[in-house]
Amino acid sequence: MELENNKPPTKFEVGQIAFCLGGYSMRLPSFYRILRRTEKTVWLAEIHSMLIEDVDGFGQVGYMIPIDILKGDVFYRRIQYSKYGDFDLKEEYAYKNNFGIISAWDGLAKLYDCLD
Repeated sequence: MELENNKPPTKFEVGQIAFCLGGYSMRLPSFYRILRRTEKTVWLAEIHSMLIEDVDGFGQVGYMIPIDILKGDVFYRRIQYSKYGDFDLKEEYAYKNNFGIISAWDGLAKLYDCLD
């Protein structure tokens, strides 16, 4: 995936990878493949990820990227749009209960940190 003008994607597209950063005091990234979408709903399936840089030497801190192998069941979420104050940014996201915000992945490795 190549970023146009160095801007991350702001809309969900079929076939695209989405990203969610969960964890309260930890950073637990998860990646999803977008399988289908309508105007108001997006269908996703979790995919595996891989640690590409082990920062602490024990696999507890590093950077992760997605691997396009399905890991979980297909689920759907309502598409929502981000706002900042009075500005409507029109960035699409979905919310996964007890985990966080799912948005379009920007193509960069994400920090993984399971140290509490």
